[in-house]
Amino acid sequence: MRIVFAFFLIIISVSCSGEAVGTDIDIVWTQRNDSLILVRQGSLVWALDEHTAPDLQSINFDCTSSILYFFNSITRNIELFDMTSGQKTVLVRPPVIPWSMNIISRDSIYLLDLDNKSILMMDSDRNVKDTILINENSTLLPGGAGQPYVTENALYYITADSERSVSAYSIDRETGEIKPLIPYPDAYRKKFYGWLLMNTPYSAYNESEQKIVVGYPVDSHIYVYDMKNGGLKRYTAESRYFSPIEKISRKVYPEEEIEYFRENTTYANVLYDKYRELYYRIVEKSTPMPGVNLSNKAKKLSVMILSRDFDTLGETDLAESFDAGFRYSAFVSEEGLNIQLLTSEDELSFATYSIETR
Repeated sequence: MRIVFAFFLIIISVSCSGEAVGTDIDIVWTQRNDSLILVRQGSLVWALDEHTAPDLQSINFDCTSSILYFFNSITRNIELFDMTSGQKTVLVRPPVIPWSMNIISRDSIYLLDLDNKSILMMDSDRNVKDTILINENSTLLPGGAGQPYVTENALYYITADSERSVSAYSIDRETGEIKPLIPYPDAYRKKFYGWLLMNTPYSAYNESEQKIVVGYPVDSHIYVYDMKNGGLKRYTAESRYFSPIEKISRKVYPEEEIEYFRENTTYANVLYDKYRELYYRIVEKSTPMPGVNLSNKAKKLSVMILSRDFDTLGETDLAESFDAGFRYSAFVSEEGLNIQLLTSEDELSFATYSIETR
């Protein structure tokens, strides 16, 4: 018998973590109705030659043109795979290493340069049109692909924060003023979860509704910032596999922190599906790997399907083995949700999943 969890929709305005950004957060209780599932439909595969090594944190998929942009760590160029023609071509050689990038057009290429705490705007002729400073606390882990998010009046970016204080900011395009938008959840002030993997936020951008959606590895909520009115809401989006995570010592060794991360169920990417007006929240399930230090093998995954109002419509376990780079390389196409598989270094391969009714 299927159990349906339902909650009355209630909105409560509270000052939840508001000290960090000076704004209230509306708490929204959501519904759960497991009526949808994800089904594997096939794969997308690109052969990689000896001169091609995509830096996975930089991947940016343009669903309008079906082009996958990436920074090639061998040639140091921004290159692209055209999914329609199957061709790989060079776009531009940037002056910095992009930790995330948003290719609007050949005249408007935005690079999130976390090494130098800035955003560069350039064109495909290598002309740097603008350099915009970001906050100093941003670490070298971007909070999702395709950044910065660009509007007429502002740039928006999400990164891990060394002080676990604020994760999302806007920059006024005229004045350069940096405004904090979304604070880290209270859980990060109450417990220490390590220095790296548990602290990275993940975000999605709903351009049509002008919303930024952010989730955190240790928190069963997602946070939605409305770019039109500046409002911030918190929605419940809890995996059936999640359980509270115990803190870890600040004196933890790197290999201990990696295994601590693998032993606990955590949340990863949030992706917006404009074709079906849905969101996906990827869950990294507890997958102990004792004795394994550095590895490209990801934990076992499940994927939550969320409505445009962030009700949970289903959660599907995925059987495939995935590359840990999926945290930045997963993307949505017209065919469905695409997640990077663990394969050889000679190819870049994604499993494609579509939605079906249970």
